[in-house]
Amino acid sequence: MSISIAASDVVLLILAFLKENGLTESLKALENETGVFYNAPQVPSSQLVSLLLQGDWENLLPLLSGLELDASFLIDLFEHIALELALGGDYASSKVLVERSFALENRLKNTDPERYRRLQRTIESLESGDSFSYNISERRQQLSRRLLEEEITEIPCGQLLGLIGQALKYQYLQGWISPGIELDLFRSTTSTPGAQSSSRLTKKSADTCHWDCIQRIEMESGTNIPCAIFSKNGDCFVTASGDGFIEVWDYLSGKLRLDFSYQVTEEFMMHEASISCLDFSENGQMLASGSVDGQVIVWNFRRGKILRRFTLSCPPCCLCFHQGAQLLVGCSDGVIRWLGLKSGRILKEYVGHTSFVNHILLYWDENSGEINEDVKKKNRTEMMASASSDGTIRIWQGQHSVQVIDGHRGGWNPTWSIQMLVPVFHDNRWWLIIFCASNRIVVWNRLEESVGDISPELDSCVVSAVTSFHFIHVVTENGYLYSVRWKPPLLSQDSTSRLESKKSGDWENMTKTKLEMSNVARFISIPYLNETLLLHVQYFQENWPRSCVGSNRPTK
Repeated sequence: MSISIAASDVVLLILAFLKENGLTESLKALENETGVFYNAPQVPSSQLVSLLLQGDWENLLPLLSGLELDASFLIDLFEHIALELALGGDYASSKVLVERSFALENRLKNTDPERYRRLQRTIESLESGDSFSYNISERRQQLSRRLLEEEITEIPCGQLLGLIGQALKYQYLQGWISPGIELDLFRSTTSTPGAQSSSRLTKKSADTCHWDCIQRIEMESGTNIPCAIFSKNGDCFVTASGDGFIEVWDYLSGKLRLDFSYQVTEEFMMHEASISCLDFSENGQMLASGSVDGQVIVWNFRRGKILRRFTLSCPPCCLCFHQGAQLLVGCSDGVIRWLGLKSGRILKEYVGHTSFVNHILLYWDENSGEINEDVKKKNRTEMMASASSDGTIRIWQGQHSVQVIDGHRGGWNPTWSIQMLVPVFHDNRWWLIIFCASNRIVVWNRLEESVGDISPELDSCVVSAVTSFHFIHVVTENGYLYSVRWKPPLLSQDSTSRLESKKSGDWENMTKTKLEMSNVARFISIPYLNETLLLHVQYFQENWPRSCVGSNRPTK
């Protein structure tokens, strides 16, 4: 997608900046040289509209005299003033305006003489006592709309600096610049005082990720943070505490967001018990939270108000919105409950797991072999995958479990808890990256229904992970962040079309970063603008819970 910006618009932004800062000589010089004029009034446009609607011509006309107004607008304006004066009984002033004003005497008389004579006859008939149907208020409103929409150019104060700031924020979110740098806008160069390079295990910089810690959010002593999540657009960082409070943070400054009124008045979103899980709706308008007492609450995120409350018979372990109208809840009794937000009732129950449901994943099954995109989209099926502490992954279609993947098929210890599933769609094939309470990563091939790859043994148990670009990012229990380039193996050319035995993960060149933490509890991340990954790690060190927010980018 390409965006074209007119050169005259750029000049207008510079002219507005010069006017805001009182650089009148520079303003005039730039207007004369470019031929672009900043047609803005000396007073706010709202004041001009107010004067026009009140019919205060004595104060309005001097303010309009310095503007470049269209001839047709000036004719309509002065014609209205002349008629309004005549209707008010001031016939002498009305005739003088018609005969001596430049807009009427010169322009209207020369361009449309019949209209000019008609105006004169109308004033004379009013003076003789004839009636004339004319809505003064409606005509004033029409002229005020034309003045705002067509005649004057008013750029909001600080627009140029605001656009530069937005451009810098976009570059930061893309991973091109980092917080704490000194940026030279003219040379497009950056420098970071006292910057330290992150540790890595590879010499191939093009195949590694570089991580920078950009903020640490420290809670009060003794406050436990069981879960946290980023908003869908990456603007907000939401934490849920063991004492039931939900707080919204600016992850760049590490401070509470005060543009949410309920945080200013300290009317926080909260539960009566420790919060165990969070999830945002697809549009980011709703936030769902679940607590260990079985309460699931759906909030209006911007207002902090409860939209719907559910009371379940057991604690929720994970949440997943479905099309903004339903909420899937994985519970500690192994049952997945489908909640209707409109009805406030449990619509379905998925029974099969025998222990905690740790993660729910919704996806479209497109492993049909169909090449035509329209046909494939029409025939695809919505599926659900669930991961449980019973060591199994269940694939659901409708209300029935159609496939069970356990340790005997997946190559992991059957007693290991499955913590998270990450889907990867590549070359019309679905892959599942499986992270369990072990020190290995398993890649499951949905087409072959078999293990595609298994990582070497890591030095500690995997807590959680995510994928971005062609990377898998893993956090281990002892506080290390691993990043490895991963790409599905190519299909062989033989008649069986089986997968080649070539490993898909570049495990030998895995990046390893020490997070300077121990006893890692949770790892949450989202992709933003398809390039920058935001990471949250919650951990405990010396009984002091903290949250660390970081960003990563492929090293160029």
